[in-house]
Amino acid sequence: MADIYCATDGNDGGTGGIGDPFLTAQKGVDEANANDTLHFADGTYDVGDGVDLVRAGSDGAPITIQATNSRGAIWATSQNGKPLDMQEFNWINLKKIVFRGRVTDTASVCIDAQNCDNLNMDDIEVENTQGRGIWFRNSDNITLVDVEVHPETNFETTGLALDGIVLANVTNVSLLRVEIYHTSHLGVRIDVADGVTLDDFNIHDTSSHGIEVGDSAEAGFTENVDIINGILDNCGSWRLSNDSKIGIFVRPMAREVFIFRNQIFDCDGPGIAITRGATGPIFVYHNTLVGNNKANVNDFGELLLSDNNTNREPGIFWKNNIVYHETVNLTYLFNSNARTNLDIDYNLLFDSNGTEDIQVDGAGSFATYAAYQAGGFEPNSVVSQDPTFTNRGAEDFTLQPGSPALNAGVDLGLPFFGAAPDIGYVETWGDPPPTEPSEDTGVMVG
Repeated sequence: MADIYCATDGNDGGTGGIGDPFLTAQKGVDEANANDTLHFADGTYDVGDGVDLVRAGSDGAPITIQATNSRGAIWATSQNGKPLDMQEFNWINLKKIVFRGRVTDTASVCIDAQNCDNLNMDDIEVENTQGRGIWFRNSDNITLVDVEVHPETNFETTGLALDGIVLANVTNVSLLRVEIYHTSHLGVRIDVADGVTLDDFNIHDTSSHGIEVGDSAEAGFTENVDIINGILDNCGSWRLSNDSKIGIFVRPMAREVFIFRNQIFDCDGPGIAITRGATGPIFVYHNTLVGNNKANVNDFGELLLSDNNTNREPGIFWKNNIVYHETVNLTYLFNSNARTNLDIDYNLLFDSNGTEDIQVDGAGSFATYAAYQAGGFEPNSVVSQDPTFTNRGAEDFTLQPGSPALNAGVDLGLPFFGAAPDIGYVETWGDPPPTEPSEDTGVMVG
């Protein structure tokens, strides 16, 4: 076990000790072995076309690469390349470092991890990349905590449609308190994966969808994905306009997806779309959707269910959600077998414009929510009643006393206070609120 030091006034001919630090990040990495900790003093380190790891850690003896102070050390490329390239390196911890790429017209990635297992990133910032922020491929057991990704790549000038975080062919991934914004494409792409959790996240101001789950090429299942306690807003709004980009987009080969207690608002397209052969089951419980499909380009609504597999089992479960519609287009659009194995009820539907249009292929169009219910849909949902948010303008979607959403949901086996669960992302608790995880979901509440 050794401590190795780097500083911007160091010398690569030195010893790497605290009083004789190395100058470059590559030299420090070259000297690090399993169970070593590499320390970076504050400052900007020119990493040229990037740093390549040369050794891996081991179980119980990881290599830790960290800044002395939170985001005080910056690894910045001065040439086209990846600030950090990891190929087949396991047991690596990255802490408190800013990784800065260069915004060019050449597609690349800021942190590239292929065939790497047991990676931990804590208090990391990724900025000004040539495209993707962080790309995990064929990797297992990954944890990101307090990570901020903002590539700042402009699709309109570069033509590069690249994502904030990509998870491809991965298992056992946890993203906790990540913030992603200013991407030229998606916030997070989850493509052929098993066991992914996004918790307490904030994805906003992207050029395309906030989160995309599933594999359009149908190369394999994306399953056991939990999207919980998050905020998605203004997806599709950054540097682009008038497009139908979605908060959460569930695509083919997606199953066992749990979307729970999220706030999704002001996206250019639908808040949630489940489409193109998503396998299911997809559980959408206790979310609040407000003012989505604001671009008004396509009449997709707050919720789009489209082109789904007629053999989907056991289907889509949509309950205890607030849908607060503000535009003149549809609230819901269900088409092309979208109702097959669909269990939808106990929601709250409100349209601040009073238009209340819903289209259900095979059953017709409904000009009011009352007509929709009379047609046999959502008999237990609360319709045409304002949920009375605390402050819509300030994006405070908690509920005022007397809200029709209070105690109006259905018991889904999750903790709640009162006669029945509240509808929407927040449960109004008594004193004290519960703090134990639900036995069914493992989600911390309170």
